[in-house]
Amino acid sequence: MAGCLLVVGPEVGISAEGGLSADGAEADINARARMVIESSQLSGEPRNHPKYRTYDYLGRAAHSGCLNQEEFNKLLGDLDEAAWGSGDNSARIEQVFALPPITRYALQFSACLSQPNINKLKDALRLPRLVLDHGTINHWSMRASSIFLLSEKYPDLVWNDISTGRHIPAADMIKELRPLLIGRFFKFFEDGNAEQFSPVYQAINFFSVLNLVEFSADEEIRSLAEKSAIVMLATMRGDSFHGQFVPPLTRANFRQRSGLSTKPSSAHVAIQFMLWFYFGEPRVTSADLKDRVEPFFPIMFALSRWRPPVELLTIGKIIPPAYDVTTITPTFSKWNLPTRDYVYGSAYITDRYAIGVGNGYVKPADYNGSNQFFGVFLKSTEPENAIECYHPYWFSNSGEDAWKSDRSSPFQQQWHQGRQAVIITDIPQADPWPKDLQAGWGRLRAEHALDLIKVLKCRIPKSETAFVRTPNSIMLNWRGTFVGIKIVGASWSLDEAAADASLVDFRVLKVLSSSAAVYFELATSDQVEWESFVHQFPFRSVTFDPRARTVRFDTEGRGQLRVTFGLSPADDGWIRSVPQVELERAPLQISTKLWFNSPFLEVGGGQFWLKTAYGAMEISEQSGRLELSRKYCGSTCSRQ
Repeated sequence: MAGCLLVVGPEVGISAEGGLSADGAEADINARARMVIESSQLSGEPRNHPKYRTYDYLGRAAHSGCLNQEEFNKLLGDLDEAAWGSGDNSARIEQVFALPPITRYALQFSACLSQPNINKLKDALRLPRLVLDHGTINHWSMRASSIFLLSEKYPDLVWNDISTGRHIPAADMIKELRPLLIGRFFKFFEDGNAEQFSPVYQAINFFSVLNLVEFSADEEIRSLAEKSAIVMLATMRGDSFHGQFVPPLTRANFRQRSGLSTKPSSAHVAIQFMLWFYFGEPRVTSADLKDRVEPFFPIMFALSRWRPPVELLTIGKIIPPAYDVTTITPTFSKWNLPTRDYVYGSAYITDRYAIGVGNGYVKPADYNGSNQFFGVFLKSTEPENAIECYHPYWFSNSGEDAWKSDRSSPFQQQWHQGRQAVIITDIPQADPWPKDLQAGWGRLRAEHALDLIKVLKCRIPKSETAFVRTPNSIMLNWRGTFVGIKIVGASWSLDEAAADASLVDFRVLKVLSSSAAVYFELATSDQVEWESFVHQFPFRSVTFDPRARTVRFDTEGRGQLRVTFGLSPADDGWIRSVPQVELERAPLQISTKLWFNSPFLEVGGGQFWLKTAYGAMEISEQSGRLELSRKYCGSTCSRQ
């Protein structure tokens, strides 16, 4: 590229004329690390569970130095899978969570280990356990990274793998795991993974990678792990709104809280602690850190000496005030086996609000819970700031209010165009896949097999400063951010009183029809006065044809948008639930080249491109390696 200086290698610094400095950001991270370590001290003993206790003991070591003998013995107890088998089988399965903190203690606090304690650790590691088993993405990340590092550290270890019945010496374990780790790193770089937009589990994948970055003796593994960490952190920041992951989300087992909330909340998901640690949002207090609703995962970030590149630490300087993001999440696969597109996502993120929508493929017999495919987030100091909508289907045996795990349906599709969005439902009378209801996950919806629940539900936080209702619309003034919701083609109700304790802070909109459209529009007080918005919004031209299953509305300066519900069989038992969209009668196609695409960050297809103040930072595959380079071209830089 003419006029550009290309510099290769992660060790390259940023010159003064580059205009970047990480000093302030690194000082903030160091202060947050101290805050985490200070918050690690709790009265009483840690929770007696391998998923929790090891992180608390690691926090004790970070605060006070070496663990005493009693604490160390309890730490090793979490490595004995058999000890948990009879009384708590879930704890036995979740024993894998104990591996990363124990690995970090053994490697970062190695001076604390006497030879007798090293021998005890080795004896514990030799116990029968799942070694080459895959499990979920995060289970494999924790298991593979830890076993690889411990095999490097203790070459005389012999692993006893209960998944294969094999006894595997450390050297052979390294030979087996190394190509699997390398293959997974390249696969993630190319296509992403099924947990990349999980507010719960991607943070676990991240700190498992950090262990490899800091402690592996293998230079290639360290390098690939660091590139993976950079990609994870950049995409998580790019898809966040004041420290909240923006839908579509997968494996969203627990709810997020408002990133600017000043009030206590029980919602403490790992990704929000991670975004706070590196970027300062969401707002986190010592009380939040001491709440052990989830394990004390933040200690893994606090003990890490790794810091992101300056370009990533200062990414806030180049993120525009409003931007579109498109994402593609792949299906689950083991190792680096092939995947297919699973969720097509699109979001519009501003400082005042964010809209996120998703559609994709489902296998009706598989687990499809914990996916959130629609959300509107509003800037707020209240704990609840999200408008969420779903058709109760996957877990409909639980009734209409299965909000904790059910946030999507193949009979609900959505689209957004800038600050406008629409949801379409087309719910059949009976379940179209009855053969899947007799076993497995299908049993969780079998009670409604012949008469599906025919309602779309939206929970709307009550913290608005003004609320107006008309025969076809709801309008909210959220401290200068205005939300209009228009129901088309259906009767509806609005419940003010909570039917469930989890809904006490919400109004619940019920759209009472098998086929309907709900239109959303957002604006701010610097664009329009509230009185004008209230007067104009109910008369927006939004039409819905239930026979054609098509909604039409005028976009902002781009013509008419037509969104038509589309549900059709695909190959290999998959069902495609993606609407057909036309803008001024021209079809809009979903681009499948990149799995993350925004004005400042592009990832996928073997490329990573991050816009910077001096030009661009890139990661690309070269001769079987991932190489980081920087292009110094200022405002003349363009993406090629």
